[in-house]
Amino acid sequence: MAISLSFKATIIIALSVVMIVSGSVFVWKVAEMRNIVKEIPVPGQAGVLKAEVIPSMSQQGTLFFIKAQYFENREQQEIPLKIEKQGYKDSIYVFDDGEHFDGEGGDGVYGGYFDSEGKDIGKYEVKAGDLLLADFVVHEEGCEIIQGDYDETKINFVVLPSGYEDYERFKNDFKNLINGWDSLLEIEPFKSNKERFSFFAVNTTRDFECEIGCKGISTLVCCNSKTVLEEASRCDYDSVIVLVNSREECGSASYYTKICSKNSYANTVLVHELGHSFADLADEYVYADYFGDYSVGEVREINCDEEGCEKWKNISEGCYEGCTYSHLYRPAEKYSIMFDLYPKFNDVCKSHIEELIKNYYNDKSARKAEEKSYFINLNYNQGAIVFENAFVKPIKSWQDFRESDYSIELITEEGKVFNSSLYIPDKIFPIPPYGRIVYEDDVDFSFTLPFYEDAEEIRIYRNDRLVAFTDIALLSDNCGNGICENFENHLSCPVDCKITDNFCETNSCDSDCPSQANCKDSERIILIASASLLIAASLLIISLIMWKIKRK
Repeated sequence: MAISLSFKATIIIALSVVMIVSGSVFVWKVAEMRNIVKEIPVPGQAGVLKAEVIPSMSQQGTLFFIKAQYFENREQQEIPLKIEKQGYKDSIYVFDDGEHFDGEGGDGVYGGYFDSEGKDIGKYEVKAGDLLLADFVVHEEGCEIIQGDYDETKINFVVLPSGYEDYERFKNDFKNLINGWDSLLEIEPFKSNKERFSFFAVNTTRDFECEIGCKGISTLVCCNSKTVLEEASRCDYDSVIVLVNSREECGSASYYTKICSKNSYANTVLVHELGHSFADLADEYVYADYFGDYSVGEVREINCDEEGCEKWKNISEGCYEGCTYSHLYRPAEKYSIMFDLYPKFNDVCKSHIEELIKNYYNDKSARKAEEKSYFINLNYNQGAIVFENAFVKPIKSWQDFRESDYSIELITEEGKVFNSSLYIPDKIFPIPPYGRIVYEDDVDFSFTLPFYEDAEEIRIYRNDRLVAFTDIALLSDNCGNGICENFENHLSCPVDCKITDNFCETNSCDSDCPSQANCKDSERIILIASASLLIAASLLIISLIMWKIKRK
């Protein structure tokens, strides 16, 4: 009998030990799963993951946009990246959720941001593990005023050097162009308003890829607009000029002006091209006289009109046949900078520019601009506009008063609205009369909008019809408001978002991931089984102890 009871006790003890060990192992495994990354998200091999930083160079305080593309299938929607510089290390996430300018959610394109506020100047590297993906530069402002003085009410012209090795020579060339004989500041209405202008130069050696003779037109000059606007945004700008170090006769204008600086016509070419890019004026000569039957679409600029010239009936001006088209009319027969480079604006053009200057001045006087701006990159393709990406720069932004079918508005949480005309740069204007307008069906361009802490959405309209919109709230700090926003998730804002947030993250149990849809139930079953084993083992041991006590 004693042997039998001892055997039973031994069995009970052994069984209890097995149950305790099994239960403990289950609990430990669950705890281990929660701390182990289930999938290595970034393989350390080139070609699987690519990345770029937008902009590639910018001043301190810029919120850099990092775009990555992963070329293998994965359900997880985040990738951790490292940002490194000598003496500095940090980490960020990029997200594939369709809410971070990353295309569609789950398409393998990821987006995220690095804030350079307070960061040291220098080159930063973007890495995945030890794999170098991209780099970018945080630099000083690099914006120097070269004429006038800075005042928030002034119109700021920013000039950039192309092909110059000597920065001082570049500045002198530009000063001569705007102050010399028949130059910008000697021609009305710029002359009488010169105190309302400031001119800034950017000290940069970046290659703007400017090409003379582009688009098959010998005098046309084309540059990399993305790089031009990135460098121009070192300053608060209203109008941008690229000065090409060349003696050739060249010039063109879209939403900024490009001219060759060292030929005898450079000063009047600059004024003419600014007539296009700054004032949105049309060419007053007839293209067909030089290029045969040629259509440039509808012409609605202020200085061309139908017969009768109703546009300027209140201005003492003429009505002369021929203005871009032979069937349209211009305000002056000749001696006009938009007709034949004669250093004078006709009365209609002069009145229009004066009104434009007044609008800029009134807007800047009435509204204090934020110290930061949204820098929006857009694509225009045959009437369709797409938001490519956006970031924040420490510059001020103002309205655009050029005529356009398009307008852009920014809406805040409190219902405040900022409106501006949106000039579509689908036309490139040449030097008269050596070229024709070039229409671009597909063009990338940029626009700045004032920064608001509670901004929610940007909308673009064409003749009051909504044609594009994007959520901009992700560029403000909304984490901690108690709401898990569309662009937030458990990784980016754990205080507002729980693990179940419609975002699949690398985690031992995220039921938002298809492969782990039932992981919480499985984990719960394991935990219940573990607890049951531990409880059963405890009961067996207690029963054995009680039996021993009773026997005594």
